[in-house]
Amino acid sequence: MFIVTATYTRPNIMTPWFQQSNAFAQHFESTYRDTGKALESSQAISPDGLTFTRTENWASRAYFMSFLEDQEYINLMASRDAHIAQNGIVVNIERRLVGEQLPQPNA
Repeated sequence: MFIVTATYTRPNIMTPWFQQSNAFAQHFESTYRDTGKALESSQAISPDGLTFTRTENWASRAYFMSFLEDQEYINLMASRDAHIAQNGIVVNIERRLVGEQLPQPNA
């Protein structure tokens, strides 16, 4: 399993979080969730309301890497990146592989 955790920290609670479109949510469900490529996700907001964390579990690193090349995702990220830049939101992305061997470089 490949786990991706994105943490967004906004400067104050008046700053809006980025919201994905319904069209993208439907695309994600049919292309990734319904096919078993994306397994489960969770979301949490910190008690002070400044930090939003989303974790997505993928069946494999390869599925996640193909998602990064999806034009719908690329378009969404352009909008998200503009939103976070305009609103002073800080993003931290953590990726980790669980239960699978990473390819080793040739000796």
